[in-house]
Amino acid sequence: EYNLSSTSGTRVYIDLDIPETAEFKDQLVENNQPIVQMPKQFKPQMTIQEEMNINRRTISEITKIMWDSDNEETIFTFQGKIINIDIDNSGWYFVSCEVCRKKVKSRDEFFWCDNCNKKACFPIPRYRIQLKVEDSSGMATFILFDSEAEKLLNISAKDLLNKSLEEPDEIILPVQIENLKGKQFVFQIQLNDYNLKYGWEFYTVKKLFDSFEETDKAIQLDKMTEAYISDTSNECSNNLSTEEDGDCTKFHKLDDQSNVQLTPTSVLKENKRAYSGTTTKQQRKKIQKTL
Repeated sequence: EYNLSSTSGTRVYIDLDIPETAEFKDQLVENNQPIVQMPKQFKPQMTIQEEMNINRRTISEITKIMWDSDNEETIFTFQGKIINIDIDNSGWYFVSCEVCRKKVKSRDEFFWCDNCNKKACFPIPRYRIQLKVEDSSGMATFILFDSEAEKLLNISAKDLLNKSLEEPDEIILPVQIENLKGKQFVFQIQLNDYNLKYGWEFYTVKKLFDSFEETDKAIQLDKMTEAYISDTSNECSNNLSTEEDGDCTKFHKLDDQSNVQLTPTSVLKENKRAYSGTTTKQQRKKIQKTL
């Protein structure tokens, strides 16, 4: 059985001029299976300035938007400043299934995906950063998922988590995430049924725009995939593992390929920050026992 998964760096090549493609097409002809060309779908392109201002609202106005069967608009933008990173309950990442990208559970010496109903042999850590954002009208909580967060921080959750495993057994928050506090962005968000029908005040960030004061030079960060924005209830898990020799029960530290600074423990102690998503000493031993 083969599984395919993708990251923000994944590329898909269509109809390559290579022997394997020609062989596959020949097989279709031999089996009398017609080759169907998918119709091209073109969407009108918006400028960055237009995207930054689409359905512009204040935070207060966004929190008051309710479901309306006559109005299907769910994408809004606002300008705000990040004032805090909420890590008390969810941490800053979760460990996901390599197939369906849902959160996996830690069971003894392996990870389990309830959605796929099987062991997760190649679980992938993904960002889930809970931001407290304010503007002149109020404050609300916004969730920044993997694709946007990786582009913003310029490091993957896997690499950042690997670096944190090398630190002393203290509760820490990576400085890359800590440094988001005080920064201003234009947020593009997409409301879902939880927001519109049930009043859930946790909003998913669809896109971020930097340098909003100079819209002609604004930086559009990568668009989040539907897989990242479909499940805003994901929470962080405890550990991560990768499988190198076919045994899903073995835990290995992921390859570290980046230099990461971490917020000094003393600073975090002064701020009295703590959260359950941090890897404990016991959990580190569990991950590293086969290294």
